[in-house]
This record gives sequence, structure tokens and C-alpha cells, in this order.
Amino acid sequence: MGSKRLISARNHTGAWVTSILVVITFVVFHLMFPALDLDQGDPATQGLSVVDRWIKEQESQALRVNRFYNGDASLMAPFLDKINKYWHVSGTAQIKNWEHIELSLRGQKDRWGVLLSNGIGDNTIDDFETIVDFSIDTQAYNAAVGDGMAIVITSQQDYMREDLHSSYARKQYMLNNALELDNHDLMGFPRNLPGLAIVLDTYKNDPETKLIPPFISMYLNQNPSKEYYDAASDGRRSTSLQLMQLPAHISNGRSKIRIIYLESVGFLKVDIDYSGKGQWIQLFKQATGVQLPKNPATGERYIGIGSRTGTYSQTVILHNVETYEYHWASSTSAEGAEGEDTFDYVQEITKFLKWQLGESIKMEEDEYLKWSLLRTQMFDGDLKKLRDAPPKKRWSPMGFLKRTCIWFAITACVYLVSVYIRVILRRKGILRSRFHKRNFPVGILG
Repeated sequence: MGSKRLISARNHTGAWVTSILVVITFVVFHLMFPALDLDQGDPATQGLSVVDRWIKEQESQALRVNRFYNGDASLMAPFLDKINKYWHVSGTAQIKNWEHIELSLRGQKDRWGVLLSNGIGDNTIDDFETIVDFSIDTQAYNAAVGDGMAIVITSQQDYMREDLHSSYARKQYMLNNALELDNHDLMGFPRNLPGLAIVLDTYKNDPETKLIPPFISMYLNQNPSKEYYDAASDGRRSTSLQLMQLPAHISNGRSKIRIIYLESVGFLKVDIDYSGKGQWIQLFKQATGVQLPKNPATGERYIGIGSRTGTYSQTVILHNVETYEYHWASSTSAEGAEGEDTFDYVQEITKFLKWQLGESIKMEEDEYLKWSLLRTQMFDGDLKKLRDAPPKKRWSPMGFLKRTCIWFAITACVYLVSVYIRVILRRKGILRSRFHKRNFPVGILG
């Protein structure tokens, strides 16, 4: 009786051990082969379960980084006061103080109009978000339109302020800064303007261009003395680094483009909202390693919007520009006193992006130290070539089910093999001989 109880207890223990091993292998399998699918939309706009929503609310309450409005780098009606103080205006741009700004008009060919922040006020935007609200003609009673518009984040604005009336002064300025002042191919800006340029092209200049207008392209000028945007080829022969080129589903209504850049980690994301109602669609994203140039003397970046017409014309209207910066939630706290060039700040701003915008960024401390060294070189001509951004992934229920079936199949095969091995061992007497050699305590009833 005692031996039977002991055997029963051992069998019970063995069953528990087997169950635990099965659970462990199940968890390890799914950790090694996660059920991830490519994310087709912005996670911040997708529906959340009750539990996820509660977790997000709890986490957001503890955020130490916040989003602050930058009025100096923003523009909205009434326009004249802000423009007179904080913005350059050049070309044929027409300002309607209480309505909008017309950068170009239908019927006016071979014209251009631009706005560019002038460096007065707060233009030291390191971790920031800029939203440009605009309207652009893509159809004019079935007639061709052109050429398009551009949004730039650049390190140069002095060329619009300098007194360069004499040919000698212009020549000296171009020698020192490499800017082609007489060129306006970048939708009103010099074609070799350093920095980021988002070009919305509405006219096909080159027959070899595969995309049908309108289409949107993005370029990074790393060296103004060697790189430029080539309008004649619709950007195809540009020497600036092309980050993307996609069809643009622009209608004649209002649209928005949003640029999010975090110098603290090198994160860049560009979205478009075709409806103007906050329905963002991702155009480009790179999680780390993006270096946008800033002015070597002031450390500033300047926001610009421009439009250009050529053989054909169109109306481009700017409604407003909103700029926000990311900083410590309290500038008087211990965090604010420490500054924002710390790994602690990087951890907090990545946490903010995750819970407010649904963007996950991971940067270890050793990666942060390397990136900090690169940030000190973030000026014209010192930029590094970008890598292709990996696609964002998310958990997939269908993928989880498929991998669970695979796990069951593998487990069943392992079990059958183990049974086969035990049968062979019993036939050879290995298991039986080991069993009979053990001395079990025997009770009175045997």
C-alpha cells in the first residue's frame, strides 16, 4: 500500500512538472516568435480596449514631458502683426489679414511667393511638431495646373534679410554660403537650400516621371555646395537625398501636413491629413538617427512655406502654421534644472510619444551617448546618410492563433517521439531494470 501511495504521489508531482514545462515552452515559443503584423495605420487613432484605455490614462497622468505651443514660430489670423515681427515675406505672396495668405494665384504664371521665419523670437526648436494648414488647386476646370508648393525646415534665413543690392555683395554672399540666390526652383526657395524639404508637385515636367501629379516628395539637403533639388526632372535627378516620393490624394479642399522631429533621439515623422480633420496618414518615419541641420551660429531652425507657378498656374493658400515644442512639464522642477541633454529626458520623451501619439522608440544609454556626440555636429555639411526605416509592427490575433497551432504540432511531435523512445527502452529492459532496483518501503499489508 505504501509503495502504491508513493508511486501515486510521484505521478501527481510528475503531472504538475509536465504541466509547468508545457506552459513555459508555450510562453517561450511566443516570445521567440511573436505574432506581429505590419501596422497599416496610426496606432494613436486606432480603437483601444477598455483595459488599454485605462492603462493609457494612468500612464499619461505620470508623464514628465509635455507639449508647449510656440507662438513665435506659428502663424494665424490676424497675420500682419506676426508677419511684421517674426516672418520674412518675398515674391508675390498676398496677405489677407483676417482670412489667409495667397502664396500664388491662378492666372499668374512664372511667379513665386514664400514665407520664412526670420530668427526673431524662439526659433531654437530641437524637439518639435509643426502643422501646416493649406489649400491647393489640383484641378482648374480640367485645365493643367502647376507647379506646386513646398514646406521647408532649414538652417538658413539670412539670405532674405541681407542687403544684397549690389552684384558684388550678392557674389560675396553666395561664395560664403553657397546659396543660389537667383534660383527659385524649390517652389520659390533656392534649389540648394539646406535642410528638409517636402515638395507637393502638381505638374509633370519630365515625361520619364512615373507618378501622375499630384505627388509628394521629401528631400534632405546635406551639403548646399554640392546638392540641390532638380525641378526639371520632378526631383528625379536631384542630388539631395530623397527620403520618399508618393502619390498625393489632394483635393481642392483644406489639407494639413505634420512634421514631428525629436533631435534628442533623431526621430522624424511626417504625416498628411487630406480631410483637414485630424485623420493623419503616415508618409515617412524613421525612429532614430535623423539629423536635421541647424544654424551653426545660433543653433536655430526656420520654418518656410513657398509656392511657384510656371507655364501653368494655380492658387495656393496658407491658412495657418502651428508649432509646438516638447519640454519638461515643469521648468521649475528638478528635471527642468537638469536640462534636456540627459538620458532621463530621452526616456521621458519616448514615453510621452508612446502614450500620446502611439509611437514606440527604444534607445539604450550607450546609443544615447553615441547620438549625443553626433548632435554636436548637426550643422550644414555634417549630416549622415539615413537608413531605411523598418516598418512598424503590432500584435496580431490571427498570427497568435497560427503560431499556437504550430506550437501544438511541435509539442505533439516531441511527445510522440518521447513515447517511442520510452517503448524502446522498456523493451530493452532499461527502464524496468532501473525500476526494480529501487527499494521502496513496504507496509504491513504489502
